[in-house]
Amino acid sequence: MDTRELGISILFLVVLTSGCIGPSGQTTQKSSGKAITIEGPTVRPSSHEIYPDSTIRVSMGVKNTGEMNGTLMVGDQGKQILTNYCPDIFRIQSYNAESSKTTDNKNSYFLKPGWEASFSWELKQYSDVSIMGQECGLEFQAPFNYSVSAYRQLQIKKSPQAGGDPYLSSKTSSGPLSIQLETFGSSADAGAPVFLEGDDIEMLARFSKRSSKESPYRGLIDIYDPQFSSENIDIVRDSCEIPDRIIMYQGDSQIIRCELDYGGSISSPSIRAQISAQADYQYTKDAGTRTVEVKYSGN
Repeated sequence: MDTRELGISILFLVVLTSGCIGPSGQTTQKSSGKAITIEGPTVRPSSHEIYPDSTIRVSMGVKNTGEMNGTLMVGDQGKQILTNYCPDIFRIQSYNAESSKTTDNKNSYFLKPGWEASFSWELKQYSDVSIMGQECGLEFQAPFNYSVSAYRQLQIKKSPQAGGDPYLSSKTSSGPLSIQLETFGSSADAGAPVFLEGDDIEMLARFSKRSSKESPYRGLIDIYDPQFSSENIDIVRDSCEIPDRIIMYQGDSQIIRCELDYGGSISSPSIRAQISAQADYQYTKDAGTRTVEVKYSGN
């Protein structure tokens, strides 16, 4: 690893450890919290043992306990929630779903913070059962669609003595995913948002899966089509490779590094610029499995 790559790695270590870097007056706003609370899943009969031609009743509840709106993806007959019901052993005899706002069965539910949705299935056993019996591992998940956004302000000065706005801020929106945006240049301390005219400036971006001892986010995050924009400064698109899709199981994504161009000189004592990022993503929380045993009846 060369010196520049080492510096970038250290920079992000500082960001993820402290959550805020830069000179006095720079503020970083962050928020976090639980995103999804799952009730169940439950299976009746509670013994999880049945005989051929019997039925089982399955239920699960999902509540948005986060700080932002989300769309719960349900699918036809709730098959994006109950992702495996062993169709070679069971068929869905009946299905019902409702949310805080509707009692209609829908393929997705828009849930504001505090809203919830509940699901129930009646599964009918229909296949022949060998003397050894059959087992089915019912699998459940809760896929939520979210958006995440972030911005970071920076300042370019003609000289160290030039004035300007000393209060530069950055912010990333709430939810399971955050975007770390940093700037890097030869005339500033690592991560500092203030640069001198003539400096070469780069933008560093990384998607981070939030986690805490109180409410770790466990699950798959699928990010698609991240977008970057800027004000009073240009992102040199040819200098960076922005992926169309990023899949994360834990930790952080790879660093996206782009050059920033302000023309090399400024006409005023200082200018304030801003870089922004936005992405849609799906956070899928694993809701576990329940094993059902179909016993041989002897008939």
